[in-house]
Amino acid sequence: MAPSSPPTWWLRSSTFVVAALAGASAVWWVLQLRGGTAQVPAVPPFVAAQAEPAALLAILGAHENAGPAAAPGNVAIDLIGVVTGPAGKGYALLSVAGAPAKAFGLGATVAPGLVLQSLMPRGAALGPSGGSASVQLSLPALAKP
Repeated sequence: MAPSSPPTWWLRSSTFVVAALAGASAVWWVLQLRGGTAQVPAVPPFVAAQAEPAALLAILGAHENAGPAAAPGNVAIDLIGVVTGPAGKGYALLSVAGAPAKAFGLGATVAPGLVLQSLMPRGAALGPSGGSASVQLSLPALAKP
């Protein structure tokens, strides 16, 4: 009796499938290497928008009719905006002597002999360290739309 051998159709068909997969893989890699990378459309460079200082000041609550307050020592101080927070935290945006506006926290020295003592929703109080407020600054009321 002859030993049993695997059916030849199984061996031939599995060989054909493996060869077809190897050929398809080779074709795919050739197409990938010859095609290169896809062209990506050019993206224009980012250009930051330029903000107008007057518009920024209007957003922060400054109005043209709000004039500078004269502080002791003839230092003009403009209140540009106020940000108040919980439990005595906050900042006032002040312009001292016509300089660009700067944020001052509570207790910060604004001008010689003046510190930011307290903040209100639309105002700030300045005075000497440890003394009473000598300068009260406030923003004008908002116009009703």
